[in-house]
Amino acid sequence: MRFSEAEWFTNHKSTWISQAMEATGWGVGHKESTIDILDEFFGLMVEAIETRDHAVLDQLLTRWVKEQVPTEVLGENITIIAFLRQLMQATYITCETFLSGNRLTGIYETAVQLFAYCFERTSAIEIDFRLSNADFHFAALEKSSAKLELSKSAFIQITAHELRTPISLIKGYSSMLESSIPKNEEHVSEHRLLTGINQGANRLNEIINNMLLVAMIDNQRLDLSLQPVWIGKIIKGIRDEHEENLIRRGIKFSIKGVSNKEKMIVGDPLRLKQAFENIVLNAIKFTPDGGRINIDLREHNEKYLISIEDSGIGISKTNQLRLFNRFNYLGDVSHYTTGKTDFKAGGPGLGLYIAKGIIDAHHGSIAVYSPGYDETSNPGTTFTITLPMKQPHQLNP
Repeated sequence: MRFSEAEWFTNHKSTWISQAMEATGWGVGHKESTIDILDEFFGLMVEAIETRDHAVLDQLLTRWVKEQVPTEVLGENITIIAFLRQLMQATYITCETFLSGNRLTGIYETAVQLFAYCFERTSAIEIDFRLSNADFHFAALEKSSAKLELSKSAFIQITAHELRTPISLIKGYSSMLESSIPKNEEHVSEHRLLTGINQGANRLNEIINNMLLVAMIDNQRLDLSLQPVWIGKIIKGIRDEHEENLIRRGIKFSIKGVSNKEKMIVGDPLRLKQAFENIVLNAIKFTPDGGRINIDLREHNEKYLISIEDSGIGISKTNQLRLFNRFNYLGDVSHYTTGKTDFKAGGPGLGLYIAKGIIDAHHGSIAVYSPGYDETSNPGTTFTITLPMKQPHQLNP
């Protein structure tokens, strides 16, 4: 007997719930409310498949956005889009467990269309909700230039959200292809191509996350998860992460002032890593092969001072004035090449703006000095970051 797609999913609900629990990482010891969330979504998913009306999910998605569910259950670092992506993965595993061939492709393609709708609607609802919440702030703005900046920020945010849906589809279909192609010597080239597709999608996702981070900085909505932080450990981690590229380019990377007695500060380790990594990557990109990068850490007057000095091509005095602006690219755009650590490689021009926004959010400061720009003499550039030091009892409970 051949069941309809809706009937097939209904008959395999327990497997789907189990796979969803595993995909979301809730596992053993989950709260009863998490089962309720999955059960409600599954019921609406089956109804949408049966009626071919995806709009039956709108009310649930709207409630998730406005009530911050299920992010309260999952944690602050998991977005609703990410949660839906986990449910999409659970759906595919469920289908793959019991189906094959055309039947697998047909049923999962129906599910992909449903999740594509969920991604698009959730993005639109999030944008509308955030913009509506921000409306009352606009009334206090008197200058047209300030309104223009907010419009630019909203555009960045909307554009980033709109890009999430096609990227999710690319990764979803890529996952299907990867699962259907045997992993043997005959299919090495196919898996190499799929790796390239995934790397490209991940790079796009990284750019989108940076665009959203810029929007949060613009709107002064960059929330920090404060906890003890050791700057030396962050810097060492960044060095170790990029050690292979440093060796490839022959760049000497030294860190001074780090010891086992290093004092901690209070900050957001994830955000601070983003800030310092953006500055370090900038130093790597504009330092010729065989150059050096010296990082000095020290304490002074209840402040933590970090100096990042490179032997690179330097920055002109004019460009130093706009270095921390958004979408600022110092090189010749006609010679633009993408990359993270290649010499003079480009980027979207957001790294240093994000770094400054994160440091400002920590009540710190960042400054840059370079004698000038010269690709022959390589005068170098020095970034100086200052962060306030706090004692353990000053941590937020």
